[in-house]
Amino acid sequence: MKYQPYPIADFRTGLELSHEPWLIPQDAFTKIENGYLREGVLIKRLGYTEFGKISHWTAQDYTGYTEVDVAADRITVTATDITITDLVEDEKVYVYKDFGVGHFDEAFEHKLKFKIDAAPNNIWVGAWGMANMLGSFQDIIDASENGISLMMRGTGTMQVHLYEVDGGTAYSDYAAFGAYGDYCYAIIKYDPTVGTYGTLTAELYSDSNFSVLVDTLSLTLHGWHDYRYLYAMQNYEVTGADTLSGHIGELTEVTYPGNPVMGIWRFYKNDSTSQLLAMDTERLNRYNTSGERFEDVSGDTWTGADYNFFWCTNWLDKLFITNGVDQVKEWNGTTLSNTTMDIGGGDSVSTALLMFSYKERLVLLRVTETTDGFKPQRARWSKVGCTDYTNDEYIDAPTEEWIIAAGILGDDLIVFFEQSVWKLVYTANSTLPFKWVKIANTVGAYATNSIMLFSDELLALSSTGIVGTDSLEAYSVDEKIPNYVLNINPLGIKYCYDVDIDEVRQSWITYPSVGSDVPDHVLCFNYYEKSWSSFVMNMHTFGFYERTSDPTLDETEEAWDELERSWDDRTMAAGYPITLGGSHNGFIYYMNNGTTDDGNPIHLTVIGGRWNPFLNEGQSARLGYIDFLVDADPDISFTVDFYRNAGTSSYKTETVDCAGDGEKVWKRVFVGETGSFHKIKITHTGNEQLRIHAIVPWFKRSGRLC
Repeated sequence: MKYQPYPIADFRTGLELSHEPWLIPQDAFTKIENGYLREGVLIKRLGYTEFGKISHWTAQDYTGYTEVDVAADRITVTATDITITDLVEDEKVYVYKDFGVGHFDEAFEHKLKFKIDAAPNNIWVGAWGMANMLGSFQDIIDASENGISLMMRGTGTMQVHLYEVDGGTAYSDYAAFGAYGDYCYAIIKYDPTVGTYGTLTAELYSDSNFSVLVDTLSLTLHGWHDYRYLYAMQNYEVTGADTLSGHIGELTEVTYPGNPVMGIWRFYKNDSTSQLLAMDTERLNRYNTSGERFEDVSGDTWTGADYNFFWCTNWLDKLFITNGVDQVKEWNGTTLSNTTMDIGGGDSVSTALLMFSYKERLVLLRVTETTDGFKPQRARWSKVGCTDYTNDEYIDAPTEEWIIAAGILGDDLIVFFEQSVWKLVYTANSTLPFKWVKIANTVGAYATNSIMLFSDELLALSSTGIVGTDSLEAYSVDEKIPNYVLNINPLGIKYCYDVDIDEVRQSWITYPSVGSDVPDHVLCFNYYEKSWSSFVMNMHTFGFYERTSDPTLDETEEAWDELERSWDDRTMAAGYPITLGGSHNGFIYYMNNGTTDDGNPIHLTVIGGRWNPFLNEGQSARLGYIDFLVDADPDISFTVDFYRNAGTSSYKTETVDCAGDGEKVWKRVFVGETGSFHKIKITHTGNEQLRIHAIVPWFKRSGRLC
């Protein structure tokens, strides 16, 4: 008898855990890790690249520095400014702080501003510096000591010089900056990983937003000496009688504390502009589109834990921000402040778990009030078109359960409690404009940020699975993967966070696997084709960012012949929301970009069911060979392991290369093994995106089942 083909193509089922492996459909898999199905093709997922990281800016208080001013009248020091008046070039004048021996021993980033108001040609003053001895800049050179400095030089216009002194020898880089009276805004960075002793750079900007870059100075250092003293001002002190007047100010240390990213949100203003904002557990950052970095705009503000994610609502030209723990805040584009929610009689709202702009009101769910305290079943709302709460309008749901999650579906505000689902229905009654209506009392939600919103239903993660509602009834939607929640650390379900990604037609829910304290996996749901898979991915939260311009070739991480989207794809166009992921250590990544996870390989693992096309005849099957239809790419190869019956050790391993002509190519692997069932495992660990369009095993009967 000849071998007969049994094609498996147009993959649609995906991950299937509801039956034994020998009972699932042929196109189903018992494991799809770091891959997914789309339009019938099995695809390895794309990776992510660094987009930015959350920063903390700590302003230096100059009044805590020590002032050495021999003339006693050349400088005036306030908390944020040093005013220089007629400083003579041969005077020993400097301002410093002792941070302790060896304090500056690793990467750092400082920012400041400075300007020359008046000076003749060829006079130098340090606006910033570090050393292990005290004195003028010339003192460091004369003592054959070590130091670094950023200097302003008067030459009729202002030059900026970046200096290193190593063993008394000076090295420098400089640039012409601008006219007297113009502030230079500088960011100074030390990167110990570039060069033998690290690299010192100074980015020079002409504006306080650090968005207009004039020049970048750079020194590959000849030594590094774990500096002790930080100079806020330091005269060069050379022979001469010329004078200089100017200002140095706003010295700030920029750090990256590595706190969890707790929210990535867009603030949309009424003037059609928008801002990208990101929060960690303590501070608010705004994305500087020109400088392409996140900047601290709040200082220490919040006190929540790493599971108190932020919920934001655009309302009345402000962004209202809550984490369910701290006072509700509002951001107007430049200032973060507490939101006053006075409900009369000296009572007010301090915290809320969730907020929605609903029926021209700002509706708060699960609130804490100064008089009533914590009200986990309460919905409270403002007056129409304002944030005035003095009408004391609220309604408590008639249940002992707590509000967990919510979302607006059509014209209804759907609210998930622990074991029930309700909707807050608009009554159009001016006395009581909302009422609670129960949808279901047997299912609920356990993760606030697990909400998945589609055009006709709302899904959420419960303690036993994924539940959905169409606002009329509630139901289970994870029949293919029952009990999948058993893979989630039960103590970590509060970390689960969802994002709906239109570009790939998927919903992702992060979760901490059993044994992990924070999210390390993603459950992927293709909501168009109703298929499931999983990713190994350490993301803590998600958000979106809209491109302001079309990308260039330099900005894409994929090689031109590996680009998985057409160049005119809408996802590549300005204005399209790209997906961002925030990690547990403060990094924000551009998702679905490139074929590695920030340089690390992605490991695809796919395990099929147990195949035997003659099972109903009581016959064993001999597997002669398998054909794979793949995208042609000479750089891609994958591994196939073969298993027989219920065996857990493979009897054969083959490497399949994808080289060939045209867009797709057939590849054959010879097997020649008999068994009651056959199973394959496909793995790929390279830095490419594997795509498999069809799998065709060739079988023939081989006697009675054994």
